[in-house]
Amino acid sequence: VYGQSNVGKSFFTLDMAYHVAAGRDWHEHRVKQGVVLYMAAEGGSGYLNRARAIQDHYQDEDVPLAIRPCPINLLDPNADIPKLFTLIDMVKEQYGEIQLIIIDTLSRALAGGNENAPEAMTAYISCSDMLRDHAQCTVLTVHHSGKANDGARGHSSLRAATDTEIELAIDDQSKIRFARATKQREIASDNEFAFE
Repeated sequence: VYGQSNVGKSFFTLDMAYHVAAGRDWHEHRVKQGVVLYMAAEGGSGYLNRARAIQDHYQDEDVPLAIRPCPINLLDPNADIPKLFTLIDMVKEQYGEIQLIIIDTLSRALAGGNENAPEAMTAYISCSDMLRDHAQCTVLTVHHSGKANDGARGHSSLRAATDTEIELAIDDQSKIRFARATKQREIASDNEFAFE
């Protein structure tokens, strides 16, 4: 999921995360309910307030949405991957199978690496794959776009490794936000919906 700053990327993905964790249909699409692990590497404890607001809105009980508000390093597989494996195992043991891990944002998880360098981006992809394989779940990355209407920032290896890519944009006059599938491996994309 990518877009310009302040377009609603974190709101969008936290809403998706909550629906998966609660087993609620998301924008008229069924979800496979399960634990969601949200790695809030950017924005810190503000995510806890957002999650409380969503929970207060829907009034669900015991939603297995685990939020970890602190930086992570997914540039070096020896830095945080072993700790994240331990966290994944602990969460699975206490709450059940993980369906989704969200990394918000790629820039913060790249730990100073150059998004335009193939070595840094492929290292990030490799670490994401390790998390996916260890947890046996989907990994979603929140990312920034380049210049307006220029796609996601960084080296092209990220898009090549991506199964689903969703671009978020905002209409400057109406302030309505739009989510559009710009890539969907083996299925037609370009579906779009509006949100506030």
